[in-house]
Amino acid sequence: MRSQFLKVSALALASALFTPFTLGQDAEAEVEAPPPPTPQEVAAENLDQLLELVERGQARASAENQAREQRFSTDKANQAKALKRAEDERLREERRSARLEKKFEENELLIAAKQEQLKERLGTLSELFGHLTAASGDLASNVEVSLVSSEYPGREGFLKGLIAKMSGSDQLPRIDEIEKVWFELLREIREQGEISRYTAKVATPSGELSEREVVRVGAFNIIDTEGNYLSFNIDQLSELPRQPGGGFNGQAQDLASAQSGLSQFGIDPTGPTGGSFLAAIIDSPTISERWHQGGYVGYAITAVGTFAFILAIFRLIVLTSVGGKVSSQLKSTSARADNPLGTGLKGPRRQSQYGSRDT
Repeated sequence: MRSQFLKVSALALASALFTPFTLGQDAEAEVEAPPPPTPQEVAAENLDQLLELVERGQARASAENQAREQRFSTDKANQAKALKRAEDERLREERRSARLEKKFEENELLIAAKQEQLKERLGTLSELFGHLTAASGDLASNVEVSLVSSEYPGREGFLKGLIAKMSGSDQLPRIDEIEKVWFELLREIREQGEISRYTAKVATPSGELSEREVVRVGAFNIIDTEGNYLSFNIDQLSELPRQPGGGFNGQAQDLASAQSGLSQFGIDPTGPTGGSFLAAIIDSPTISERWHQGGYVGYAITAVGTFAFILAIFRLIVLTSVGGKVSSQLKSTSARADNPLGTGLKGPRRQSQYGSRDT
């Protein structure tokens, strides 16, 4: 009984000693709670052992508290240093921000003054650069879809770069750039009236690329040596999936194989603006395609119409034959039974013969 009382007392004292440390763990997460007493420490046989266990637990708790206080003091000192560094950094950035803001305002005033000075010094040149920008823009839009670009690619890149350069306020075009615009404009005008032969990559309707010798007829059409019409889109030549037909491909082949002289050739008048006329002709369905588009209703109408046409032809032949026989009967003095008039004439005569016999 005494032994049980000592064990119960030891457990109560141990829980009372270590309860504050458990609550401290909830308040401060980074500090670990002391380990619970071992069964050997709890199982005291007499009061002396119990007293020794209590003293040992107090010493261990005191050491834990000192370690915790040391860590807290160290962390507090580090936090103070980190806070000081953050405040110093914020102060430096605020000073830097104020300095940069002042510099920005000064630069804005300087840029405005320089732009005004540039405007005054340009004078009438600003109008010249405006006309040059407009001319370059029109030329770039025309060159981008022109068939001449299939032979001289990359021209629109220079023109767009020059437009972007002149649109800014910090750069001016050079003399050689202005002369190049003049050169490209004159070359486009000249090439639109020339027939040129050169080699280029052509895409088939299935998407395969191949080197072909092509012939460009001004800015209207491009054909290959086999007489196929080609289209130009996004710096790429491609064979039309459907050719115009009607003898135009044969004429194109004759032109591609000709070395001199005149050749008959069908051109697309909308070629310089994209070739919409040729595309519309190619996309138009043929008579056979239109017939098949009608489906079963179209087939039935065709059958009825064919039967009516055959019947009309048959009746026309019959009536023509009968008409010829009637005309022959009118010229004859004797009645014949191979036509309606002759049959009608024979009928009354027979009736008169029968009537005279009866009389």
